[in-house]
Amino acid sequence: MKRINLDLPKVNIVTDFVYGKAIYKLPNSLKKKIKKIANIYEFNKKNIPINKVNIYWGTRIKDTDLDIYKNLSWIHFGSVGTDKLSYNNLKDKKIKITNSKKTNSYSVAELVIQFYLDTKKQILLTKNFSDRTTYEKNYRGIIYNKKENILILGYGNISKKVIQILKQFNVKIDIYSSRNKQFKNKNIISIKETKKKLKQYDTIINILPNNLINKNLLNNNFFLNAINLKNFISVGRKETINIEHLYYFAKKNKNKFFYLDAQLDNTSIKKFKRLKNMVITPHIGGYYSKYWDDQFEIFKDNLLRYLNGKKLKNTVKIDRKNFK
Repeated sequence: MKRINLDLPKVNIVTDFVYGKAIYKLPNSLKKKIKKIANIYEFNKKNIPINKVNIYWGTRIKDTDLDIYKNLSWIHFGSVGTDKLSYNNLKDKKIKITNSKKTNSYSVAELVIQFYLDTKKQILLTKNFSDRTTYEKNYRGIIYNKKENILILGYGNISKKVIQILKQFNVKIDIYSSRNKQFKNKNIISIKETKKKLKQYDTIINILPNNLINKNLLNNNFFLNAINLKNFISVGRKETINIEHLYYFAKKNKNKFFYLDAQLDNTSIKKFKRLKNMVITPHIGGYYSKYWDDQFEIFKDNLLRYLNGKKLKNTVKIDRKNFK
């Protein structure tokens, strides 16, 4: 990693990629590369020169952090979602925002398709596919006498990849997006039209970002109106779902199947694990073997651009659609 203007002082970076062994921890080999051109600090350590921090890199930054790091000029999200920060706290600050768009689209789409295919054989749900008696006792086959109607919530890189694969099956797809007016595709519908058509859908796939429009969108009223729902798959932000409402709906409707990829609190995990019609995974959709190679490439490229006063890539517009 080289920067053009070597006379510039080293910038100070704070990162929250310090947890676990995989997606949430920055490998030491990559940290050493960054240290050649910048100072990097772990956000949970005491040695941070708070008033000199220029860059925040991670996924856990909150509104209160903006008051702590008063000289921040760039925040790079190690994910697509930027909803941890609020529009009102950002709008008057001259902070550049970038994200890691496209790094994990294939990985998340892959998990959606894995869940979708499991609705056909329910291997994950039966949890014991080597015992045929147990499998046959628990398997509740779903027969479609017509095209399966699927609703996809959210329209972005992940959704486009999911749609591309699902079109190979005997399905009819509608897509909801809060930005539906921006698209000419007639299958992208408004929230009003979505609610009108809820009873038509056999499978609902949630890939929604969290914003003011989508927050708690999937609540009791939403689920109760989806009267013909057979499968619910969610890899979108958990804030778009009322988790308590989802639990009681799943508990009451044992003939429907639910797949949820989200980081839940321990109380919710214990409750959901009791449900035989529910599969939960700990927010693993974004991880794949080359995650850090791709993540580092985006950040490295933008860091060199930042140091040399060039325009950053993957910039996120500060508006109410991207921030809560």
